[in-house]
Amino acid sequence: MRGEFLPYIPGLLNWVLEMDESEATSIVKNYEAKVPSLLAMKARTLVETNPIADWLDNFVVYDEFAKTNIGVAKRDKDSNSPFWYLDTEKWLYPSYCEYCHNSGTKAVSLRRFVTLLSDLGKNQLGLDISRERDRHGSYFVGLKIRTAEDDSPPMITGERKCPESKGIFHAHPKGNSSVVIDVKPESNNTNIIDKLWTMVIGKVTRAIDKLVDESKEDQNQDQDQTKSDDTVDVEKTENRDDTEADRQTKTSKSRTTLNSEKPAIRVGDRVVVEDCPGHWSWASPFTVEAIDGEMVKLEMVSELVEIDRLSPA
Repeated sequence: MRGEFLPYIPGLLNWVLEMDESEATSIVKNYEAKVPSLLAMKARTLVETNPIADWLDNFVVYDEFAKTNIGVAKRDKDSNSPFWYLDTEKWLYPSYCEYCHNSGTKAVSLRRFVTLLSDLGKNQLGLDISRERDRHGSYFVGLKIRTAEDDSPPMITGERKCPESKGIFHAHPKGNSSVVIDVKPESNNTNIIDKLWTMVIGKVTRAIDKLVDESKEDQNQDQDQTKSDDTVDVEKTENRDDTEADRQTKTSKSRTTLNSEKPAIRVGDRVVVEDCPGHWSWASPFTVEAIDGEMVKLEMVSELVEIDRLSPA
């Protein structure tokens, strides 16, 4: 084994073994709170993958008394204007579209923007915001376009120092900085444990995902094998049916061929009987008295004889 954290593995194992069951359960269930660095990483991931979150983080501040119109994005035709859209510094949607234009991101429609912003603010970030409407149009309560005078930290990734503590606290949505989000450890050991725990959680998650994928693959293979076996059985049955049908067809063709090779038998003809019984042989050759389909009545014979057994004398 080799790697950056190799020297710390014995200490990590001792720390895990000394932990009681309730504490271990609490860490696994509430790992975001127990390992603060994960929450900071989650915030960074959100702004890196969600353009609206990145715009909100950099160009909007939370103010519970603020009321900002959503607005529409119209091109600013003034060649001296520094902005691509009108009202970029006043309305939310033009500000977002300006951000997309400058960052090379494709902006979503106005209707989609309102839905996503509301979901991001209320459900994902827990902001106390609401969408309302008056005679001037729709607006959000709780959000305000950032200006040069606003020194509030970024809404999602921002951090502020708390004078009562050495830790770093996230800017709380309602202006209350009492909720610890990303506390800087006072010792290197705690920092190392955080990194190791993050690494362990990641590996465990990947291992579980791999097991689930392998289980799905095994199930799919079993289903494919079952389908293959069923297909083979059906093919065997069909082959047997085809063989039997071919045999019957060949027999029928053989009989037809034999019949076609023999001269037609008519009433009055003199014929001999194949495999003629001994008690009839004295009357051979026989005279055909009548024909009824495939059966023939012969003179001096009380029984009907198959026409296939007759040949001209």
